[in-house]
Amino acid sequence: MFDGTPARYTNPDDYYEYRLNVRNGTYRIRAKVGDFYLTSWQKVEFEGVHAYEKSLDQGKFDWTTECVVIVSDGTLSIKIYIDQDNTRVAGLSEIVFQQVF
Repeated sequence: MFDGTPARYTNPDDYYEYRLNVRNGTYRIRAKVGDFYLTSWQKVEFEGVHAYEKSLDQGKFDWTTECVVIVSDGTLSIKIYIDQDNTRVAGLSEIVFQQVF
C-alpha cells in the first residue's frame, strides 16, 4: 500500500480483516466482490466460515454465498484473502448483514 511514499506498508498476512462491532447473536451476511478496473481474485470468510473463492474479470462483480454465523465476542469478522502471487487485486465493495432473531 502507498508504494513510493513514506507511508509505504507491506501487509505481513495474506488477508485483510474487517471487524464490525455488533451485538452478540446470529447473523446473515454476504458481500459483493470484484474490481471495476482490474482482474480480481478473492477468497472471503465470515467469522471463520468460508463463503467465497473466485477469479473475476475486469469490471465484473459477484455476491458471496449468504452465510449464517454466530457472534459471541461482539465483533463480526470479515476476512478477504489476497492472491498469494500478488498478480491480481481483491475487491470488496459491499457488506450486507442482518441479525436473526
